[in-house]
Amino acid sequence: MIIVTKEIIEKEGFTDRVVKSMIKMSERQSSEWLALYENLTEDQFIKYYEAKSAVLNKKNDLEYSKMTQREIEIKHLRGFQYVAHHAEGLTFEEELLLKIKERREEKFTFFWATKSPFSQWYKCSFRGERIFRTPNYLKESEREISFSSAEQFMMYHKCLLSLDFESALEVLSTKDPKKQKQIGRSLKMKEEILETWKVFKTSVVYDANKAKFTQNEDLKQMLLETKGTTLVEAAPNDKIWGIGLAEDDPRAQKRETWQGKNLLGEILTRIRTEMLGVY
Repeated sequence: MIIVTKEIIEKEGFTDRVVKSMIKMSERQSSEWLALYENLTEDQFIKYYEAKSAVLNKKNDLEYSKMTQREIEIKHLRGFQYVAHHAEGLTFEEELLLKIKERREEKFTFFWATKSPFSQWYKCSFRGERIFRTPNYLKESEREISFSSAEQFMMYHKCLLSLDFESALEVLSTKDPKKQKQIGRSLKMKEEILETWKVFKTSVVYDANKAKFTQNEDLKQMLLETKGTTLVEAAPNDKIWGIGLAEDDPRAQKRETWQGKNLLGEILTRIRTEMLGVY
């Protein structure tokens, strides 16, 4: 058995000799394998598993196909984790909140109830692009799929990031936002995945609402009518997406006394500002 390095792969390609050695290295989880594994490009990673499948003569084995696709997905998610923990500059959430400092004499448009078009649970139809890759049995060939609410889009992607593809399909199978949220909350996320989700959840919700309000003209007009105000989710029990206060709480009238980040409100305000070109 040879010790395979990136240099050998670039020189010989994924020949049977190289692939068989890589399989043995992976089985032993040797230090050389771990170093090689972490430095393979995504394209090389995929080509390796295609060659590995051929070597093991399991091209038509559905379960093996699912296993390799899952491993590919894990590799892809490691890329997200790397970005989340090592990227320079601001995260989407930090950049979003930084924009607040540019506003003067804020006025607010409060919302909370599910019947509000600004709610994550508001039911409407839109198509959204899948952000995270999925195995073949989740119809990877479809770049866009239909969603019934921004909440469904959010929880679907949370499931994908958790590599819980069965739950992802379950989220898509129901149009009940409450059920979708319950599925998302029941996910068993490892610490590194949870930390990655904390970084990417804001941009996921942004993508959901951007699709929602650009594809539904009536909803778009409602959003544009809030021009000159900051949208505020007056959710008493939500200090992340809302302000942790009800609209009739005196503290809700001043940003300085809010109890939460109002991330959903800030996302909607940003989308409207991008549509109009002005706050």
